[in-house]
Amino acid sequence: MLLGFVLPSFAQNELQYDDETYQQKDFFESDFKEEYLNDSDFDYTEYIEEPSLWQRFKNWATLKWNEFLNWLFADVDGSNFWSVLGFILKWGSIAGLIFLIIYLFAKYNPGQSFLKNSNSSELNWTEEEEIINQKDIPKLIEKAIADAEYRLATRYYFLLILKKLRDKELIDYEYQKTNEAYQKELSKTVLDDHFSEVTRYYDYIWYGDFAVDDSLFVTVKKEFEDLLSQIPKAKKNE
Repeated sequence: MLLGFVLPSFAQNELQYDDETYQQKDFFESDFKEEYLNDSDFDYTEYIEEPSLWQRFKNWATLKWNEFLNWLFADVDGSNFWSVLGFILKWGSIAGLIFLIIYLFAKYNPGQSFLKNSNSSELNWTEEEEIINQKDIPKLIEKAIADAEYRLATRYYFLLILKKLRDKELIDYEYQKTNEAYQKELSKTVLDDHFSEVTRYYDYIWYGDFAVDDSLFVTVKKEFEDLLSQIPKAKKNE
């Protein structure tokens, strides 16, 4: 009787199996991967650009500057005599180099050498003042014409004009002054227009580095000679 009780109870507790076929359910669309790969918002690729030539130069200059500073201030120990002496010698060498560069620049004046024409007969500003104050300009003009150096002769003619105007006290001559400044000083004299004309010739020939032939110089010479003849009769504030 006990066995009969156990068997029905075991039968009731027997496991039940699901014999239905399993079907996998797709949670994503079939092309979802391609969609995200083509979306730039989900592109996390990092691109490293090659530095430009200028950027490489700046990086190199920065590196060298830092190396220089490290060398300059390396091993600086206030309690060590040799360390302090080495530091002083480094700075002294740098200061000496800077002083030498400034000295050479002031002595040889590369800017002036660049602007100055290679022709040895041409003048610079210091020679201009010396010629006006000490030289016989008419003789210089005569020699320049004889040598067919008409451009230089034009220069001498203009300096002679400035000298005569200064001696007549029609202008306050200073070799740093511009021709426009002299023009203003002569604005109330009869020489105003004529000085403007010869100044135009002078600027065109001298500063414009224009080659002057015989025929052109005849015209230029006449303009200068006419102005020179008018200066003795001119007065201020006419």
